Amino acid sequence: MFQRLTRIPSFAQWLWEEGGLVECDDEGEVERDGRAALARILWKESPGYGDRRAKQRTSILLCYAVEDGGLRGLSSLLLDWITQFTVGLACVFELAGYFRRMLLFRAKVSPDWFDKVRSNIASVLLDHAHLERRAATTALTLERYRDLYDRVEELNAIAIEELEHFQLVMNLLRRRKIPFGPALPSPWISGMMRSIRSGRQEQVIDHLLCCSLIEGRSCEKFQFLAEGFRESDLELAEFYGSLVEAEGNHYSVYLLMARQIDERETDRRLDYYLDLDAELVKTPNPRAVLH
Repeated sequence: MFQRLTRIPSFAQWLWEEGGLVECDDEGEVERDGRAALARILWKESPGYGDRRAKQRTSILLCYAVEDGGLRGLSSLLLDWITQFTVGLACVFELAGYFRRMLLFRAKVSPDWFDKVRSNIASVLLDHAHLERRAATTALTLERYRDLYDRVEELNAIAIEELEHFQLVMNLLRRRKIPFGPALPSPWISGMMRSIRSGRQEQVIDHLLCCSLIEGRSCEKFQFLAEGFRESDLELAEFYGSLVEAEGNHYSVYLLMARQIDERETDRRLDYYLDLDAELVKTPNPRAVLH
């Protein structure tokens, strides 16, 4: 996985631009001290440090690694690097939390969101079932774009995984004797999706970024649920904890698909969508829904 990271030209170039922290051979391979450089850069650009663009670059770097090895694999590798180069215990905890989210949201979830969820578990589980169902159909819908013809198998795999998650939620509903019913509207999701532009590349890039951030918010909120239910509902805590990695992987895959089409435009639109998300997530929603 580290070899995969170091063969990304923009990554090696970025390390050079950060102040010559590493040495590269003729084929662009980063030498061993590049590990220390990466740990320092991630630490410097973790939440609370640096500007927006710096944090955005760091998130994209993590996405490349996640695509290759998954959340658990990279978490373990990062901690190994940090320990090896004695960056410090504070860095370990900061990076662990940062990597678990792997996102750069500019607004926090409402403080009363979890309390609303806890008081309306049946409604939230039903909403979750519909989210997983729609996520599966969305992955298949993305296959219509010409720029994604070479990613159809990856999109199929996402759709299959989302359907598996849908069935897992349905199993929860059945065990808890919660009837399946109609979906509830989400002002946040509809607000994101309404911003998708027309145009061949514009539409697919925006669609992928919306999908990426929806998966990202799910990754974030599933962690909140896993932690919040730990004392009161162990089944739900374990269930939501088991979904975090998949949501993070889907976030990274969609973002990287968009960057493969047009890297500069994707980064520009990502900046726009992070601002839009921050605006929408602050809008009060009286319904008990995941998003």
